[in-house]
Amino acid sequence: MFSPQDQVRIISSSTTFYPIDSRGDIGLTLINSIAFLQENFKENIESFTAEDQIVVLQTWNGLLFTITSPKIYSEEILRFALQIIKDTAAFLFGPHFETTMSINISQALRELYAKYIEKFFTLANKDYKFLLMIPPMDFTYSKLNSQLKELARNDVVGINETFVECIIFKSHKIISRFSRGENPVLELSDIFQLCLLEQVVYPDEVEASQLNMSHLKIHLKSEGQIQPFIVSSGKCGSCVIIIISNINQIKQEDKDRIQKIGQQINLIVVSSNSEQSTIPESFQITGLLHYILINRTTGEVYETQQQLKSQQDPKWVTLKEKLKQKMSSVAIQAAVTGSPTVIRNEMVFQYTYDLIFINKKQKEVIPKSIPPTVFGDRSGLSWKQLAADAVQEDNVMCYEMLACYLGVMNTADVIKANAHLFKTITGIKRSP
Repeated sequence: MFSPQDQVRIISSSTTFYPIDSRGDIGLTLINSIAFLQENFKENIESFTAEDQIVVLQTWNGLLFTITSPKIYSEEILRFALQIIKDTAAFLFGPHFETTMSINISQALRELYAKYIEKFFTLANKDYKFLLMIPPMDFTYSKLNSQLKELARNDVVGINETFVECIIFKSHKIISRFSRGENPVLELSDIFQLCLLEQVVYPDEVEASQLNMSHLKIHLKSEGQIQPFIVSSGKCGSCVIIIISNINQIKQEDKDRIQKIGQQINLIVVSSNSEQSTIPESFQITGLLHYILINRTTGEVYETQQQLKSQQDPKWVTLKEKLKQKMSSVAIQAAVTGSPTVIRNEMVFQYTYDLIFINKKQKEVIPKSIPPTVFGDRSGLSWKQLAADAVQEDNVMCYEMLACYLGVMNTADVIKANAHLFKTITGIKRSP
């Protein structure tokens, strides 16, 4: 279990930015020690261990991000967790977040950032998928998607060139997304940050009687650069509507237009109902304990709901969490090191990971190589970048497939089972 106030530090040369009530001199000692080693011995300390703890350090824009954890998590997944909270800093404060955070920061902004950090780790403690930067989704509203896309095509409520995308949440899960074009334009990391915003701004599920859109300046990735956008959000009933607009400064006429768009969307949402999910919830495969397929291009997730969910015995619950922690570590470690396929048999359990690229012809593309991820001021783990580096084609879908089987399963049978599951869900046959 993560306890961010005890385990996470964000430090500038003048103060410890997070946790809010921490002593600044402790952080200053650490950042000065690292600078001394770099300057005098050309040593870059990225991590170290102390007894059963691992400490991971990463510098972005001159700020030091650190996390301490028991060794149940790999260094790669801890570094990725730091990347997520670094992305939150850019989301809230812009690409040069260090200027705001180390010089002109207010107590209110520090408290806001702390809410996002603590919400992220609270969610990660409940569901391992948050550690993998997977947005929570509900796929039972397919008719709603088609209705909203039709609304955007007809342009009847003032959806103009500034409209980027709309995301609708129910019970903290995305039930629909649509944009002016055929495909959503936001990157997965931005969708994930907007999920955190929805959880921070609307933490409880109390229904609201009237939709009132509020507006906030945020920063999202656009054409490879972090740029300012306006996010407008409101709640009516149990649904939260988020609209992203490509404008720097919002005027009253923009607010009025966005309010009308939100009201029209809300009328459609209220009249829609969930349908029977077409996504398979269970796969009767001998030895399969857990399976998850992630479309890293669209953010869609397909997850089995069988043995791991049905067992309520406390010992099994503990084992379940350890299995998922291991699956998370295997996945991120493979992605960071550029390993498209990993099969790890640890006697009792067997973990598999596949990074799959599908082109616009619905054919799998096998990359010759995938460069390892470099963490730096302008770089980190990005599946969009992985796809661009691995496959020299446009409009490529990037999937991650994670599974856990009993260790006694034959490896060849595991590979066949994974290929069967992938085809069952996507309709695409994997290359031999």
